[in-house]
Amino acid sequence: MLRTEIFARPPENVERIIMAPRVDISFTNANADCSWFLRTGGPDRGDIRDYGKAQLWLGGVQVDTQANRARSLSTSTTRSLTLVNPRTGATRTIDAPRGAASLSAPEWSPAGTQIAYITNSAMRHTPLWPTPPAVAARK
Repeated sequence: MLRTEIFARPPENVERIIMAPRVDISFTNANADCSWFLRTGGPDRGDIRDYGKAQLWLGGVQVDTQANRARSLSTSTTRSLTLVNPRTGATRTIDAPRGAASLSAPEWSPAGTQIAYITNSAMRHTPLWPTPPAVAARK
């Protein structure tokens, strides 16, 4: 039985790895020359009212009957896209257009010069927005 409570520290190299700053990006959504990667951003949790809306289960898919789309698009919290240059650390942010509840399905054009994404709103339409990266705000 322990008579004295002690704290054991891990080896220095293990502690350094554990305490290293995290980068919340997977380098999987790159443009054609891999000079920019897309990262989605937004709150971790959505509004509880969005989760309580009417829905149908069809073949294992939850459907938002009001918006006529997959429920996951209605409850998404992605409010912006951030372009990250892995070589320089530079970022550019594309915010959701006014009136959009969230963004989904961002994809690069084949040439890597534009990004297309879908905006999800409470209305019954879901428009597609092609956006050149140069439009994104530089940070």
